[in-house]
Amino acid sequence: MKLGISGAGASGEKHAAAAAGVGVEVAAIADRDADRAAALAGSYEAAAEAEPQAVFDNADVDAVVIGVPNCFHKPLAIDAMRAGKDVL
Repeated sequence: MKLGISGAGASGEKHAAAAAGVGVEVAAIADRDADRAAALAGSYEAAAEAEPQAVFDNADVDAVVIGVPNCFHKPLAIDAMRAGKDVL
């Protein structure tokens, strides 16, 4: 399984570490702060994106974690599901 993460803050960091810890490949990470996305993605040899839709549209990504503040979950989860991804 290849995981994409929307949000490279504390939640995204924890989810990436947990996924990698059980053998799940972190394939792509998005954050509106491109430097933060690149820093976290570099830890997992993952693609870094500035927009979550790029992660959702990535054919290599099987499922996504929405790791942003709760008030942003619904629209991102809907976009991810419309792209055919399983969502956590």
